[in-house]
Amino acid sequence: MNINEPAWNKTENKPSKTRFSIRTKIIAAVIMVSFVTASLITTMQIRMICRNVLIQAEMQAEALTVPIQQKVDGLLSSQTDFRRLGQTQTKTQLQEVLANTLDWPGRQDITAAYIIDKYGKVLAQETKGTVPADVPTEILDTQLNGISKPRIVKIDGRYDTFVPYFQEGDRAAGYLVLGISAQSLWDQAEELAAGAIITFVIIALISVVVFGFWVSQHMVKPLERIAEGIVHGAKNGKTRLGRLAKSNDEIGRLANVTSQVLPELYRQQQQLKKTSTLLAAENNKLERTKRALMEMERYYRSAVEAATGVAYELDLATGKFEFLSRQVYETVGFAAEDLTSSDVWTKHIHEDDRAQAKEAMNGCLNGEQSCFSRTYRFVCKEGHNLQVVEMGGLIIDSAGRGTRISGIIIPAHMIPKSLLATA
Repeated sequence: MNINEPAWNKTENKPSKTRFSIRTKIIAAVIMVSFVTASLITTMQIRMICRNVLIQAEMQAEALTVPIQQKVDGLLSSQTDFRRLGQTQTKTQLQEVLANTLDWPGRQDITAAYIIDKYGKVLAQETKGTVPADVPTEILDTQLNGISKPRIVKIDGRYDTFVPYFQEGDRAAGYLVLGISAQSLWDQAEELAAGAIITFVIIALISVVVFGFWVSQHMVKPLERIAEGIVHGAKNGKTRLGRLAKSNDEIGRLANVTSQVLPELYRQQQQLKKTSTLLAAENNKLERTKRALMEMERYYRSAVEAATGVAYELDLATGKFEFLSRQVYETVGFAAEDLTSSDVWTKHIHEDDRAQAKEAMNGCLNGEQSCFSRTYRFVCKEGHNLQVVEMGGLIIDSAGRGTRISGIIIPAHMIPKSLLATA
């Protein structure tokens, strides 16, 4: 990655994943909400239409039964029992009244006309089809008992309108019934429902178009212009959002705030570019310094390995050797793996010299002196004693604490006597 190039400039060049735009999402949501709303309203309207058709049919049936009831009242003027309408002398006249009802001018949908008593027994009837049977008791009990207005009831696939006939009091003595074709009712409902559906679909489509256009003009396009202005402003420090800041809605306030922020964003971007350039230069310096240190360490290790004596570095926190040169094997016969810590090394110091050797090093460990020098006999692996001279110093970290000791161990016979005398 080029450190000189800001991250946001990188992302602009990357191909973005295919996503739906805000415009598409809003329009899709509007369409869904509109059609769901239209569907619910249409369903409710259809139910209302069907109910209105039934109410209209009931009202028409009630109006048609008015002249029938007047003629029935004339037949009962000298009678007190509604059931006597089924007797022979009265039934003939009643049949004629019902027959005239079937031939009502302009009403081809009336398929039956009959009269029942309050127990559901047919007293007289005229039909264009099958003769109606007595009305079942459960219909009388559940749907007709106690009604005071006309009611449509489905019986044997036909919709019959029952109009209560009150002879006296508030209890129906019987019912005047008109059978109206179910197909006629359905045709009316279907015609009205079709008109309602077409009307609401048109309303929904118009609403979708108008609302979608409004959202596009007043929401989507301003947001697109704001996004475009942010991109241009971040690149050249110029803002192009003044025309949007004139509005007082949320988008206008967003444009106004963005116009004020863009110059600072541009300034920070330019400053970041300069900082990135400086960091790149410092990074290059650090890389060169790192390579130089690694090369120096390699030279140091090689020089130590080639030098006479045993070089080491001891970690004071763990007491273990971080580094022990391979000359240790040539000098004392032990491999570096055999002498892993200062305690192991001390065990091989001759017991007569061990206390003196520890005391010489304690001053450096306690911080009383920065370096030390000690001479002692080391018991080699073959069992013979080798007099050695050890010199070392304390390594201090950035906090001023001693963390390691670096030193060298040289056989005494390899040191000039003049130097050995002062060691």
